Amino acid sequence: MKTLIYFVALDHIPEIPGDTDSAEFSATRSWNRYQDMVHHFEENSLDPYKIIPVFHQFERLKYLDRMLEAEIPYIGLSPTNEDAFENDKRPFLRKCFKQVAPNGKPLCKTHAFGLSSYELLGWKKNTTVVEFPFYSADSTSWAEQAKHMSIIVPKWGTTFTPGTDEGLEKIFQTKWDFSEIYSVTSVA
Repeated sequence: MKTLIYFVALDHIPEIPGDTDSAEFSATRSWNRYQDMVHHFEENSLDPYKIIPVFHQFERLKYLDRMLEAEIPYIGLSPTNEDAFENDKRPFLRKCFKQVAPNGKPLCKTHAFGLSSYELLGWKKNTTVVEFPFYSADSTSWAEQAKHMSIIVPKWGTTFTPGTDEGLEKIFQTKWDFSEIYSVTSVA
């Protein structure tokens, strides 16, 4: 079994959303930290392509372009998490994917930070076209469920048809009774 380990570069999140100076400082500091990590990895014979730099909403696109020009194989995209709605994140993601996937095919893998919207992650109703072809995503919204003593888990043996709502309500369930959830150990 092959183990895939990636490291997210220590990024600097813009302190004032929408503020140009804050975004400029953030982007420069994040890039410098990424470069420091690359240097450290190379000095220690580690693969620098396992480092994921992060591009934040409100940063200028030239910083995303720099990552693409450096042929970084895996880039993180971080829309604002200031209680923003999908419609606040969508324009940012459209700008990013115009650069990342100029012909519809991504030039690199992308990870969505702080994003859990089914629609923004590609499960859009009545279409098979994925607007934002992320490779991976994460979010802390699952923790909100856990705070209220429930978790959302996939149902075994169910399928989902991308581009439709068919099966969507069937593949996830809210669990209140944890007696059915068992500890799983990995067998190498």
